[in-house]
Amino acid sequence: MDNKNKKKGRDEILKKYEYLDELSLNGYLWEFIRRNKEYKKAYEQYQKNKNHWLETVYDPPKNKNEAVENWYIRTHGRTFPRNKLLFNPFGLEYPLDPSRQANNMPSEHPTIDNCFKLTNIPVFHYFVSDPEVRKLWNQEWLLSHKYGIEVLIDVTAPLDKIKEKVEKIVRTERRTNKTEELRKLIKEKIYKNLDIIQKRKRFEDWKNYLIAHDLKCIEDFKIKDIIDFLHPGELKKQFESRANKKILHDIKEAKRLINGEYKEYFF
Repeated sequence: MDNKNKKKGRDEILKKYEYLDELSLNGYLWEFIRRNKEYKKAYEQYQKNKNHWLETVYDPPKNKNEAVENWYIRTHGRTFPRNKLLFNPFGLEYPLDPSRQANNMPSEHPTIDNCFKLTNIPVFHYFVSDPEVRKLWNQEWLLSHKYGIEVLIDVTAPLDKIKEKVEKIVRTERRTNKTEELRKLIKEKIYKNLDIIQKRKRFEDWKNYLIAHDLKCIEDFKIKDIIDFLHPGELKKQFESRANKKILHDIKEAKRLINGEYKEYFF
């Protein structure tokens, strides 16, 4: 293939990834999820028997022939479609087709952000009065005052997670015994999380990870060909070793995120 045709082929493939430039954090998380082999298996399982996975699950279980109203009065439980057992572990509220890109959600889900389950965010929403934090982040956070702290508990979260979060917050408060110190710790965590939103470079890195991963694992490119594809001219400039390490690093990072590390970015 001559240089002209090679450049044309490169441009055509890279154009397919231009939509990544417009994605939100959740959009990128979905791009990792939809490449996850276990997620693809779960979706295939769902497709094979939708009726089963769309049946209502009662938590705690409903007695045989018990009316729904009586069950609720007795248990104050919750109901959900069985498919949540399949897809909530991946962080999703709905079963989404892994062939769909983040910018191509079904009409009933206007944005990718609507597809992530509520309990992806922490069990507790921390309240802060700092206007700069409130401006950047629209969640509600923990209210800390002179006599203690108040928390809003997500009752749909697993009980062990609620217990874990309560104990962690109490330990932190007892250790510092200073409202301002607690606020400082919380604010640092918020800004650390916001770093992923504020710094587009992380998204640029993720874009490179995904492209390198797809070229290697889907298109079956050789590493040398990926170098020539993503870093044209590097081979001629005696930078092959450095470029080779960069490509291997990008593929490794992509696999790490795809295989579950994307969850560390859930808020």
